[in-house]
Amino acid sequence: MPMLARFLPIGAFHAVGHIAGIVGTSQGSVSFAQVVKSAGPIYACVLSSLVLKQAVSLRVWASLLPILGGVALATTSDLTLAWAALFGAVISDVALALRNIYCKVSMQKREGSNLSAANTFALTTCLAALFCVPLAAAAEGQFALATWRAAAPTAAAGWRLTSQIVLTGLYFYGYSEVAMKALKNVHPVTHAIGNTMRRVVIMLICIAVFHTPMSAAGAVGSAIAIGGSYFYAMVKTDEKEVAEAAAKADAAAADAAQAIFDAKFSGVPAAERQQ
Repeated sequence: MPMLARFLPIGAFHAVGHIAGIVGTSQGSVSFAQVVKSAGPIYACVLSSLVLKQAVSLRVWASLLPILGGVALATTSDLTLAWAALFGAVISDVALALRNIYCKVSMQKREGSNLSAANTFALTTCLAALFCVPLAAAAEGQFALATWRAAAPTAAAGWRLTSQIVLTGLYFYGYSEVAMKALKNVHPVTHAIGNTMRRVVIMLICIAVFHTPMSAAGAVGSAIAIGGSYFYAMVKTDEKEVAEAAAKADAAAADAAQAIFDAKFSGVPAAERQQ
């Protein structure tokens, strides 16, 4: 029960993040939502410093400036700007950043022998469903049947719509699983490049399929924001590698000092070593 109580807020953040993201995307273009959501590292840094009390270096703060500038340029010049889409994407970013932070805190406590990263995501998704189903029933329950009949007037259309809904969920969950396994098995730089290219591909496909209009300034701002998110990932990876190298050097120095001490005082009684 303590573990479940600890994960309930994480499931709530997970639910809010995806509900806000879907609502925001429905109110604007998919490419616009992708640009705004590229500002996720900004919220992650701010919330990490507030919640986890983690110090953020000047290099990291500086790496966020291109993201902030690119998102600002893209959103203010976007031809399909909708405030509901903007707020939805921002709320989604904040909620998912809080989910990641508290999920990391919970995983560090290591309660549950089988609670791997993948299992943690599965548990979080199940808890998010517990929040989403009652909310959906309360908000749209009275319109659900009429809306379903309008979208699927025949039995064949109903099966087709049902299969699309199921496949959408499976594709998203599969994508999340692959992303976790990729992060575990490839270098962080490779993962950052893949994540950056994912946003680029999504935007290009949406522009081609949905014919989403984009101004020159919006295209430049999008490129700056997405490129800035890659630069941020590179800075974080470099700082992590430097910190790990320093920790290994300190551990090696401590082992060497202990070896010298043991060799020097080999055979000497403990009482005499302390004198």
